[in-house]
Amino acid sequence: MNPIYITNYLTVPMTFNLTVMPGCEIRFNPGATIYVDRTLIRAQGSQAQPIIFTSSMSSPQPGSWGSIIIVGPSNTYENPIGWCGTTYKPTLTPNNGLDFAINADISTKKCSVFQYVSMMYGGAGGSGMIHYSRTWPLIISNSQLINSSSNAIFQTASDSVTNNYWNSEYTFSRIYIYDNFISNAALYGLGVGFATTLANNIFNHNCASRLQHVRNNS
Repeated sequence: MNPIYITNYLTVPMTFNLTVMPGCEIRFNPGATIYVDRTLIRAQGSQAQPIIFTSSMSSPQPGSWGSIIIVGPSNTYENPIGWCGTTYKPTLTPNNGLDFAINADISTKKCSVFQYVSMMYGGAGGSGMIHYSRTWPLIISNSQLINSSSNAIFQTASDSVTNNYWNSEYTFSRIYIYDNFISNAALYGLGVGFATTLANNIFNHNCASRLQHVRNNS
């Protein structure tokens, strides 16, 4: 039943996961936000059926909707779904010498995922279209994030991208960002402080960048 409208502030409680099916189009009213409270969001599209997150307005502008806020558990006993204690650490492996691919099926793993997603015209409130807080795995791949009024991807209280291993796997990564196009953010294309693995991303025309020393990304 496309499109699906988010009219206000939608909270996903910790007793549920939010799964967005391939081909879904999610349209947000002005200021609308999805808050994922100590649980998981799985937005896994495909090349043939991408998932779209965009504004409900007929002529959208950056900041026409808010954010997708993902808050992880604050301790190892907080999540009744059982994420804690079963940490998933994917391995990125070269694919045809150019792209990177996860070497296991992530559909059953306990991590939040945005894959084959187009996300645009959000960022109202000054955080980011994807706002990530606390340490559990997040994978963003094969997606485009464009025209944010703030950051495209932002992790709470981060000052820089640190402890990274470029274009390969960093042992202690919590965020995996690869094969994405991230463009026209009014602030940062990427602002993260957790250990992060980056591979084959294009950062284009973002107002500011914390990626001044990144190698093997554009």
